[in-house]
Amino acid sequence: MENKTSDIMDVRALIRDYRRHWYWFVISLFICGLIGLFFVSRKKDIYAVTATILIEDDDKGGSGGSPEMSFDFSSMFSGGNGVDEEVFLVSSHNLFKGVAKDLGLDKWYIRRDGIRLGTPLHGDSPIEVVTPAGYADTTRHAINFKIEVNDKGKMKVKMKDLREKAVLFDKDNQTLPLTIDTRYGRFILAPTKFYNPAEPEITLYVNVNNYDSAAEDLSAEVQTGVAQKNTKVISITYETENPEFGKKLINTIISRYNEQGLEHKNRRSEQTIRFLDDRINLLLGQIRENDETTREFKEHNGLADVYAEAEYNMTLKGTVANELFQAETQLEIMKMAREFLNTPGNEYALVPYQNVSTANNPNANNGLNELVGTYNKLVLERMQIASTAKTSNVALQKISDQLDALRANIIVTMNKVAEGAEVSVRELRRQLGEAQGSLGKFPEQERQFLNISRDRQLLNALYSFLLQKREATALLLADTNPRGRIIDEAYTMRDSLSLSSKMIMAIALLFGLLIPMVGIYIMGLFRTKVVEREEIDKNTKVPVLGEICQSREGKTLVVTPGNNTPAVELFRLIRTNLQFVLNGRDQKVVLVTSSRSGEGKTFIAINTAAALAMTGKRVALVGMDIRRPRLGEDLGIDNPSGLTNYLVDSELRASDIINTAPAGIDTLDVVLAGPIPPNPAELLLSKRVTELFAELRRNYDYIVVDSAPLGLVSDTFTLAHVADATIYVTRLNVTEKSDIDTLNSIYAEQRLPRPGVVVNGTEAAAGRTYTYSGNKKARRSLFGHK
Repeated sequence: MENKTSDIMDVRALIRDYRRHWYWFVISLFICGLIGLFFVSRKKDIYAVTATILIEDDDKGGSGGSPEMSFDFSSMFSGGNGVDEEVFLVSSHNLFKGVAKDLGLDKWYIRRDGIRLGTPLHGDSPIEVVTPAGYADTTRHAINFKIEVNDKGKMKVKMKDLREKAVLFDKDNQTLPLTIDTRYGRFILAPTKFYNPAEPEITLYVNVNNYDSAAEDLSAEVQTGVAQKNTKVISITYETENPEFGKKLINTIISRYNEQGLEHKNRRSEQTIRFLDDRINLLLGQIRENDETTREFKEHNGLADVYAEAEYNMTLKGTVANELFQAETQLEIMKMAREFLNTPGNEYALVPYQNVSTANNPNANNGLNELVGTYNKLVLERMQIASTAKTSNVALQKISDQLDALRANIIVTMNKVAEGAEVSVRELRRQLGEAQGSLGKFPEQERQFLNISRDRQLLNALYSFLLQKREATALLLADTNPRGRIIDEAYTMRDSLSLSSKMIMAIALLFGLLIPMVGIYIMGLFRTKVVEREEIDKNTKVPVLGEICQSREGKTLVVTPGNNTPAVELFRLIRTNLQFVLNGRDQKVVLVTSSRSGEGKTFIAINTAAALAMTGKRVALVGMDIRRPRLGEDLGIDNPSGLTNYLVDSELRASDIINTAPAGIDTLDVVLAGPIPPNPAELLLSKRVTELFAELRRNYDYIVVDSAPLGLVSDTFTLAHVADATIYVTRLNVTEKSDIDTLNSIYAEQRLPRPGVVVNGTEAAAGRTYTYSGNKKARRSLFGHK
């Protein structure tokens, strides 16, 4: 609750501070109003001109092959194609330089319109400045022209080098066209179709610079960026007071961007085609080499088709092996049969022989088979006859002769057949060996052929791929569609970006209020002096007896009979409050002090004493500021003896140093301080001080003591034992805030009796009726402390 009350008091104090400085607000509002009117008179309406373009990817075509073969060769000759890179390209220095060249932005024409500069002229200037050839490409000097044409068609021309701050040309009474030769070349001022000789007066400013500087200016003024996240839409915005020029500028930027993009695409495509042509020609040579290698391989190995030859040899091997097996089997059977026939004892036995035909010759040895068959048949007949006949049997003998002859014939035939079989076996073995040899060479031949075939396939694939890419790149080269497709052409936003006249004036008046408010507040933060009575009320518990407004009478004694000025009324109020403090018969002595000189301590003491005397009471005013006595000077009393004489000379009595007050106040006596002693502190400690006040108490109703300031010497504390109450004088704009802390310390330590504050130097209009205390708490402390 206490903090809340303190905050409220702070706000109130700040408001009072503002009221005291009301003239600051008047002056500030007046000046800021004039500034606002000045800005309104020079205000230009600024509009935003904007456009949006969609960045389209180049058609890169397909590879026509496998994913592994998909590759864009054009990427070898270009960087990234993200929208951020395109934003950078749109706002690049090189592009803006080209735009500056297209629009002639190396020269800016501005015509004065009354008290303000008019809108920059683009293509409609009445006078044109022709610069030397190549000047804007090479110069590093900015040139400014000021051209003033009067109603007679005469010109005053001033040409200045802004970089070197040198005047290159400055002449009056010039006519159009005008040629100016400088160290930078020849400049010509020529009229255009917009020049009107009948026009009364023309004031024209022309700034001539290089294209690089113009590009830098555009880079700072043109805003580019992605219109929306995760899109390929770029927005271009330019704020200008000339919307038509803004549209022209943005459209030129887009046109330049597309031209540069198309030029870059074509250059990239041409590079790609040259690269592809070189690669295709190289591959054609490699394909021819591969064809020759294949031919030499087949010729060397006698192959038409490696895999067909291998399959043939495999089949041949099986066939020959089978025939060889049959031939060898037949040969062995034949040898066994022949051996059987040649073995003694087997002359008339059955011959164990069976013909084995081959796949190629199923009827081989049929004659021998018939002979063996006939022979075995005869053997069976003989065996049948021999079983029943004797050896001498004619039939048996006849069959035996036939068998002998047939056996001999069979043996001869078998010998011949065996010889042929052996030849066949050898031939089949040879064929089998050749087939096996061919198959043994096949892995190496296959490996070689696979390498050759693999190279051929790779070359064919590359060749086909490069042909496709060349065709796709040729189509891309023929494509003239712009990379930046215009979504919204440059258009002007409806509302002006400039502040309205009402808003400018409102802001100016707002600043007119804020400047003094902030200034006064900051001054308050750094102010060290007390400027209003409320600061004392807030920062101390010592009761305030009253306040004294500034007196315009120019004299020290203002409380006189018949005087009812505000200051006199306030002293009467202090007198009333002081009588509450001195509420006992023996409480008569009031000590008047302050923190430092200049706070009006003596003035308060004199007039407080006079106010008490005006009630008919006997009052003694004692000047005890013996270091800087001013009481006699202020009251016009010229008496060299005073308090210090009394303290030094024990022969003097109190009556010897008492002076009569100025005419009109009969009950007021004055004791001056006397000559300044060398040891004031010691004098005030003497017992003569106590004796003096004892005598004064017997003879007077009130004793007002003008003592020394507390912040400078300790004299006042020395007198505390003779006083009953203390008036602590403060003065606005003189008393330091730290002095209030000193007062609080004195009050807390009870170093002075019953202190009360008098605020001096308030405004006369602030005078009002005061109660004794500002609050109950202060009243309790007033009567409860001695």
